[in-house]
Amino acid sequence: MIERDALHVTMKVNLGNGRTMTRRVELLPDRAGFKVTSELTGKGKQLLRIHPTFAIGAPNSTSLLLYHGDKREEIPLPENEATNAYYRDKDCPTGKWGFTTKVADKDVIVLNTFDPSQIDFCYMNMKPEERRLNLEQWSKQLDGHVTVMNTYEFVK
Repeated sequence: MIERDALHVTMKVNLGNGRTMTRRVELLPDRAGFKVTSELTGKGKQLLRIHPTFAIGAPNSTSLLLYHGDKREEIPLPENEATNAYYRDKDCPTGKWGFTTKVADKDVIVLNTFDPSQIDFCYMNMKPEERRLNLEQWSKQLDGHVTVMNTYEFVK
């Protein structure tokens, strides 16, 4: 840990392959959520895989949310089988995606916003038996340094 206060923490590690990973996690000051900035530096091409895992409520009430500009697409997810889906090229969300699920009879929405210029493709993985859903991203591959910023908000 290289920095912290009541609203954020910044961590840094020198990896054995000569790369340095820095991650800053900060609470949003004006709404329920947090922002994560991940940076990887080193020689040659750099690529980040962002792999957050979220608990879901009732699997039979969980849907994936994809945004393409102002258009929102809601995709109901199967309640009894693992689901994997890649979103590439024109199918990749344009800066926002998430999911909706029911917790204690209340609808909960988790939204992930990001800069689409930083992301190559997105991948969703859900396992109902584990009551979890991953909203994964792979960054674009860049020389020397790659940064990915994600904001996660919890909406009622």
